[in-house]
Amino acid sequence: VLGRVAATPAILLPGTPLACLCAYDLIAGRLLRRLAGRQTLMPYHRCNMPLARKLVSRIGRLELARVRIVGDSAEPVATAEGRVLASAVYADGFVLIPEQSEGYAAGTEVEVHRYDDYD
Repeated sequence: VLGRVAATPAILLPGTPLACLCAYDLIAGRLLRRLAGRQTLMPYHRCNMPLARKLVSRIGRLELARVRIVGDSAEPVATAEGRVLASAVYADGFVLIPEQSEGYAAGTEVEVHRYDDYD
């Protein structure tokens, strides 16, 4: 939710910690940087790497898939039921899978947004 309290902009994020992180990265952080007069792009440095394993996605939704960097490839971080937040802890970055994609095959070169290196 985006709004104002008097003259102060307000951003309400979803309830779960992982949903908050995703909403901040994709929406709120960009808005805050815009209001501050900065670039609206995500501040993470990006690099292209091949996928160690396939990444699957549903058509019709933008997905943020967390990955670990292992050697010179990006390995998707598994998300077991009830341990979804742990995927953010173990990840070195993420790959955005566009709405029109079903994902990427193993070996596909993808753009990785790196958590450990940002502006």
